[in-house]
Amino acid sequence: MTVAVAMSEPEAGTALTDLKTRAEIRNERIVIYGNKRWCSGEGHVEGYVVYCRLADAPGIKGIGTVYVERDKPGVFGGR
Repeated sequence: MTVAVAMSEPEAGTALTDLKTRAEIRNERIVIYGNKRWCSGEGHVEGYVVYCRLADAPGIKGIGTVYVERDKPGVFGGR
């Protein structure tokens, strides 16, 4: 399996502590709100490891990752 790391954001760059993208569990699904940019290899992968805020904890403590399959609704890029 090949994946791209979706970490960078338009306003935060690669500063993980400044991420705006959020994820929450709704009806037994994970919903992600936000935008990512500059994912190396994105046109040739099966999915993305998306860095996002999973909790309101300050700094790095509230950040985690979610795996997102490339063909899920709402996923765009590198096609």
